[in-house]
Amino acid sequence: MTSLAEMLDKAPNYISSIYKEGTGKSIAQSILDTRLDKARELLLTTDNTISRIIEMTGFMNESNFYKNFKKQYGTTPNNLKLKNKVIEVNLFEA
Repeated sequence: MTSLAEMLDKAPNYISSIYKEGTGKSIAQSILDTRLDKARELLLTTDNTISRIIEMTGFMNESNFYKNFKKQYGTTPNNLKLKNKVIEVNLFEA
């Protein structure tokens, strides 16, 4: 962020406020949302472990990942993965 501000010859706070004005979110929240969206996609489309997905999406703290994931999607990563497996099984049985 600082290097972007330097490239544009603007203060970091100015860049942050312009970003938030345009998107309705802070830069940090947008990054978090992107990481969580990617984690959700990987949970639904791969057989990677949750620990591996946490690593792949750049989370440094596992408990922070679980807390933010549940807040964003209303379920835990484990439950999402299980529900998706049940849906897949039901589709194949139909």
